[in-house]
Amino acid sequence: MARGINAIQQDSELLDAEKSSLIPCYIGSTPYWQVDVANWADIAGKAYIVSSLEAARNTLGYYEPVSGKWPREYSLCEAVNAHFGNKLSAVGPIILLVNAAEIEISEDSVTQTVAISNGVGSINVNGLAILNSVAITGKVRGVDYTAAYDDNGRYIIITDLKKSLGNSTSVTYSVVSNLSTLVMTSQTFSVIDYFEQTIGAVPSVLAAPGWEDEAVNGVAGTTVADKLQECSEGQINSHWYTQSYIQLKSADHSNVASEKATKGYDSPKMKVCWPYTRKRGLIYSLVVAFIVAKMKVDIANDNIPYESASNEILDIEGLCDSNGNLILQNEKAANSLNEIGVATCNFASGSWRTWGVCMANYLESNKSNILPEYLSDVAVQMRDYVCNDFQVENFDYIDKPIPTRKAKEIVDDYQVKLNNLVNSGALLYGVITFTSSENPIGSLADGEFVFNIAETSTPPGKSITGKVKYTAAGLESYFGEE
Repeated sequence: MARGINAIQQDSELLDAEKSSLIPCYIGSTPYWQVDVANWADIAGKAYIVSSLEAARNTLGYYEPVSGKWPREYSLCEAVNAHFGNKLSAVGPIILLVNAAEIEISEDSVTQTVAISNGVGSINVNGLAILNSVAITGKVRGVDYTAAYDDNGRYIIITDLKKSLGNSTSVTYSVVSNLSTLVMTSQTFSVIDYFEQTIGAVPSVLAAPGWEDEAVNGVAGTTVADKLQECSEGQINSHWYTQSYIQLKSADHSNVASEKATKGYDSPKMKVCWPYTRKRGLIYSLVVAFIVAKMKVDIANDNIPYESASNEILDIEGLCDSNGNLILQNEKAANSLNEIGVATCNFASGSWRTWGVCMANYLESNKSNILPEYLSDVAVQMRDYVCNDFQVENFDYIDKPIPTRKAKEIVDDYQVKLNNLVNSGALLYGVITFTSSENPIGSLADGEFVFNIAETSTPPGKSITGKVKYTAAGLESYFGEE
């Protein structure tokens, strides 16, 4: 028995070749043992919405490496830094889904003598100390002293509140261990269906930078990328459409095509990115840069995703592989990646820019066989948007009487919305209909109503050419008076 409201994506006919909203969710790990609560372990396996670096640090912990790539066990901190690290260009909010894996604690606690100078001492714990476990024998925390992580999540800072610690004091704390053996659990992904209940939001994009190749539950067969693809090709909680962003790991341009093919990244609901970017000695996934760019574009467009995040200026120093080795890339190479469905970067007009309106299914050599709704990221985004929006607008009609006038009202009201999308340039065409051919008497008697929505997304300008030729007309001006 059909129940509830739904939106079904249908294939269109191929175009003649000659005629031819919106919060991202990052899935991964964060040093939540840095949060000063007794039940810090309960943070795992849950989703959180954050809108600033401070909020993320206080809620989930934060660790920033001195240099190099963001460690997998702190992968969510990369996203937090990219979105909120620069307050002048911060963009959010974002959803952070913390891996449900259990964190191990070392059997033996650590005792360390800490020098106190001007009432403050620090311990280099490499971000691994459980903040709630920090103790000083004979002293009361919060009364005699405080313990907190520094802004980068590497040191524990001891502050003497009563000047009773002397020149040094002995500090005891527990540490987490075996982070390198963490696996992404299937339980983590099961949480996504309950986002509406738990955090009141549904993601427009899913990503798990640094985890894509890892086996779910540590068992060979299904990778994190497979789960992301499964989510984006299905519907969250049987309703909501989304896309997934995946990072390729190849060290150089020549291996990108084979890596993409070997891993089977060919879904029209997946955006595949290569290579990495670097800034101030840190290495970032290009996935994160694209998502940040997408958020900025969507916000500028009233949260309607009708514009691609391609050709957006990036605040980076250059391109590199996962080890930080410099990668040089010209526009010809960037375009060749786009032709096989890989989004990348291009240096143009004095800036590094995102480059690629393609999804992973795109192949220039097979373009004539790709359905128009899968030819660009904009086409995918807008179809998802209309499907999601239609459900939001009309969910309250479920299990309520729908007489003829109400069916007409649904059509009229949503046609106004489609007209607004067309008038703003978000769509080229949008029409909703309710016809007898789609709604036989038997279906109506059973309470099943079908509304057809036809939409045409506004295509991005992949190429603009100005044809310039020489003319002798200007020379004739010499004799214009005659």
